[in-house]
Amino acid sequence: ALKWHSEKNPSNKVEAEKKFKEVSEACMILFNSQK
Repeated sequence: ALKWHSEKNPSNKVEAEKKFKEVSEACMILFNSQK
């Protein structure tokens, strides 16, 4: 997730924010399915 954090990718902030959001959502889905 940190790889795609917008602060780690200032040159491509819009794409980084999009990827970070996708990764975050995927992690939440996986975490919730393990309960």
